[in-house]
Amino acid sequence: MANRPLALRRADRLRHAWVIGPTGVGKSTLLANMIIQDMADNRGLVVLDPKGDLVSDVLSRVPENRRDDVVLLDPSAIDRPVGLNILDLAGGEHARELAVDHLVHVMASLWRSSFGPRTTDVLRNALLTLTHSRAVDGSAHTLVELPEILVNKRYRAFVTGQSSVPLSVRPFWAAFEQMSDNERAQVIGPSLNKLRSFTTRSSLRLLLGQSEGIRLSDVFTKRRIVLVPLTAGVLGAETTALLGSLLMAGLWSAAQARVAVAPERRHAVFAYLDEFQNFLKLDLELADMLAAARGYGLGMVLSHQFVSQLTPEIKAAVLGTVRTQIAFSLELDDARALAPRFAPLTAEDLSGLAAYEIALRASVDNTTLATATGTTLPLAASTGDGEALARQARERYGVSREEVERALQARITPPQHARTFGREAST
Repeated sequence: MANRPLALRRADRLRHAWVIGPTGVGKSTLLANMIIQDMADNRGLVVLDPKGDLVSDVLSRVPENRRDDVVLLDPSAIDRPVGLNILDLAGGEHARELAVDHLVHVMASLWRSSFGPRTTDVLRNALLTLTHSRAVDGSAHTLVELPEILVNKRYRAFVTGQSSVPLSVRPFWAAFEQMSDNERAQVIGPSLNKLRSFTTRSSLRLLLGQSEGIRLSDVFTKRRIVLVPLTAGVLGAETTALLGSLLMAGLWSAAQARVAVAPERRHAVFAYLDEFQNFLKLDLELADMLAAARGYGLGMVLSHQFVSQLTPEIKAAVLGTVRTQIAFSLELDDARALAPRFAPLTAEDLSGLAAYEIALRASVDNTTLATATGTTLPLAASTGDGEALARQARERYGVSREEVERALQARITPPQHARTFGREAST
């Protein structure tokens, strides 16, 4: 049989794709080619790259007419950081509550050993309070203020004294203030050291601590191309996992807000997550999330190296929900585990694939077809200066570090006699 091209329709791609294969087999080239095609098709995109090479390849191949759409969220660029306020949400009270629930769930998944019902209660009430209140200058609060509202009594009084704070959280704060210092320390102590990750790590503080910045909803409404290099060797593994997980929580909240948009107007947006197991910290909810994402017009491409990287819950969610599955040359243990799925190929076939050769189970018209083999296309030549485009993106969307630090300090230092929105803050 003659060679023929393999491709997926938009509707089939919204049922997601899973890509597995160790380093050096061609995964990044495949992802880059898919991203380049999506940019050419005027799609909104999010790319989480734990190595940095994929983002570099994409930056040097952005079509000229899409260059103004590029947003580079590089946490290592602390001289002129681009901001992302996870708490600055459109969509009203219901959207805020959903977003807060996602954030608490992510934190609980990341820090299981220090989370219990009381910690969940503390964080949920604190986050709801921050999302419904404003700083002295009227700007939105950020995630960086989360530890402050728990330990800074004067700042807490200023925030909780605002009339916009929901009645539902006021009993919590009334009880919190009645506690002794030792009792409060016991309540917040188990998680406070983790929350300090937002304020003591410059990369997170400067990115997440900007009241104004890009919104992940812009990926859907303005078709932005959001590129996020999360190089663990530069940022550290915990910072990489934390930021990537928060970004995914924010993206999912933005996707859910599309329920207010007529289905025929929900143009497709795609998220590319390399080493996705580090960022999708939703465990048992992941299957529901993947199933619902299609309806919101969000398709995901999930890539990683080995089956053993996945928890049993995430493995079940991915293999049971992601309809298009792509395997490059596999380690023998993975080849044996996946051979029944890619039959009639054997474990020896899967481990013997050449570089850039794939085994593909494609979803077409909601039906997963029999396994096919193929060879991925080589990466096209660069079409522009990626480093120059990165500088332009930082200049367009970034803010000087000094300005960010001044604003952060101002938000947690209310004037001695400041009045809140509707009532006076106690001191």
